[in-house]
Amino acid sequence: MSEMECRKAANYGWTVDKLRSLVQPKNSKPVWALVEVGHPSTEDGAPTIANDQIRAAVWSSIIHGARGIVYFNHSFSGPCFSFHVLRDCGSKLRIGLRELNQQVAALAPVLNAPFVDGAARSNGEIDVAVKIHEGDLYVLAASTDEKSQNAMIDVACAPEGPAEVVGENRKVNVSNGSIRDTFANAETVHIYKVTSNTCGY
Repeated sequence: MSEMECRKAANYGWTVDKLRSLVQPKNSKPVWALVEVGHPSTEDGAPTIANDQIRAAVWSSIIHGARGIVYFNHSFSGPCFSFHVLRDCGSKLRIGLRELNQQVAALAPVLNAPFVDGAARSNGEIDVAVKIHEGDLYVLAASTDEKSQNAMIDVACAPEGPAEVVGENRKVNVSNGSIRDTFANAETVHIYKVTSNTCGY
C-alpha cells in the first residue's frame, strides 16, 4: 500500500466500520470518529492534513455511521508544532472547520434520520449512504479513489428529475434511477437532495 493510500480520507470510514463491528450487542453504543487537524506524525516530510482532507474524513466517518466527530487538536511536527492547533496554527484551518461544522449542523435533522440500507450503490470507487428526512431523499457520496472518476450512483427510490447538490450551487439529473457526477479525487464529497422519494417513507 502506498503512503497516499494510507492517508486517504476513506480510511476514517473503514475505522468507523471496524469500531462498530466491535460493539456488542450490535448498534447498542454510538461510535464517534477522531479526525486529525494538524500534523499527525513526527516525520517532517509527512504532509500536514489540509481542509479538504479534513472535510472528506468527517463525511467518510458520517457515511459509515459515526454519530459524532472529535477533532484531534495536536500537531507533533511540521510547520506548527502545537497542542492547540485550532488556536495556534492560523485562521485558514479555523475558517474551513467552521464552514464544515456549519454544514454538518445544518444537516443534523437529515443525519439523525435512520439509514435507508441498500438504497444506493455505485459503479465507481464511491462510498454512499441514503437518508430520508421529511419525505426528501439525501444521498451522501464520497470518493475512495485518488484518481478522477465519472461515476454513476444507482438510487433505488429516487424519482426522475433534478437533484440539488447541497452546498455547491448546482443540480444534477436523476435519470432511470441514477445520478451521474464527477469525483475529482479522494477528497471529493457530494451530497444530493432529491425532492420526494418512492421508498414509502
